[in-house]
Amino acid sequence: MNISDILCYATVFAILNAAQPAFAKEKPAQESAPQFTHYPVDQRYSGRNHPLLMDSFGKEYKTRLRDAIAHEKPEFAGHYIVAGWGCGTGGCNTGAMIDAITGQAYPFPVAMSSVYPLKSERQFKESVT
Repeated sequence: MNISDILCYATVFAILNAAQPAFAKEKPAQESAPQFTHYPVDQRYSGRNHPLLMDSFGKEYKTRLRDAIAHEKPEFAGHYIVAGWGCGTGGCNTGAMIDAITGQAYPFPVAMSSVYPLKSERQFKESVT
């Protein structure tokens, strides 16, 4: 299972968990929600974080990603650093998972990135006139 699969499953879980109808039978929190303790990690990476891999995503967000690599330690699945940042508007957030071993950064899925759709400059001008 690669990071894209993990992020996809996490997104689906978050959406389904939030959309659960009020009339659904309530179960104790321990039984109904998956817990990280159910998925133990065999080994935790404790070495030095690898420098950022400068692919197109790494180049686009190099400041935020390098900052996370410099100041954070792996906190997800044994060797991934979770980095998040705002987009400059209320409620808009995005981020990435960074493999501390390889330096490869994976963007959050779009469903997790922002609550507001992006508009082109033309669409923006039309909406304010």
